[in-house]
Amino acid sequence: MSSFAEPNAEVSKNSIFLFLGLTFFIGYAAQIAAIYFGKSAGGNFIVLAMWAPAIAAILSGREIRKFAFHSLKKIGIRYWGWALVFGWLPSIIALVIYWLFDFGSLNVEKFLLDSETNQITIQHLGTALGNGPHKVGIFTLNYFFSIALAAILFAPIFGIGEELGWRGALQPTLLQRLSFHKTCLLVGVIWAAWHIPINLSGYNDSAHPVWTTFFFFPLYVVGHAYAYGWLSKESGSAWPAAIAHMANNSIESGQIFKSNSWIIEKLTMTFGMGITVAVVILLSYKKAVKR
Repeated sequence: MSSFAEPNAEVSKNSIFLFLGLTFFIGYAAQIAAIYFGKSAGGNFIVLAMWAPAIAAILSGREIRKFAFHSLKKIGIRYWGWALVFGWLPSIIALVIYWLFDFGSLNVEKFLLDSETNQITIQHLGTALGNGPHKVGIFTLNYFFSIALAAILFAPIFGIGEELGWRGALQPTLLQRLSFHKTCLLVGVIWAAWHIPINLSGYNDSAHPVWTTFFFFPLYVVGHAYAYGWLSKESGSAWPAAIAHMANNSIESGQIFKSNSWIIEKLTMTFGMGITVAVVILLSYKKAVKR
């Protein structure tokens, strides 16, 4: 098994703090600029913010840069399937709960159902097999194929900007000092704190930005840190984590069902993330038993 720990030199605490300082400085500056210019004009600053961890990793000295570049050498294709699963699973679990318990309805902003023909038309989303109308089977195939393709195509454009820093640089340096579980928890907390400006602005949740920023989002991101951390640790690559990151973004931007209430949405997504973390723990346990 390849591992992120292959570079042998221990990274100094000063290098880690330099990386974190640069990541927060560039990230916060870009997020504040994005907030100031608004969603339409501030899009480029959001992209810059997403690349802040990678830029910081490159600028933080040879020790951290070596870990980051090492994580790019292998694409970890064996773990791409798990990357899609971990990226999608919280949203799929939430969708199933909405449907089973009538907690949500079809997202008519993006999906139109013709009750007479049972065909679904997709709107305001790019898809690989066209926007329809399609029968349910073709629609399902088209939907998942399209968001999988988007995850893979956008990983080197957007996803790797964050993951090269969080999983390629920060995670392996912390693993030199901490256990896997403590490392994922700490990376998740740092990752959540890095999102504070944009989350407080209501970018990800205009209804209750404070609750999202300081409670639900940290829970969700710590869960992602476990899932993406496992992918990176097992594959020896940052690419599966970048794909998982984009898989999560893709499915959330094209949710088939919308919740009837804000709290139900937050609770179901948190529950879905809890199930995802349980899967990661189970996989880790099975790996440990085999060894």
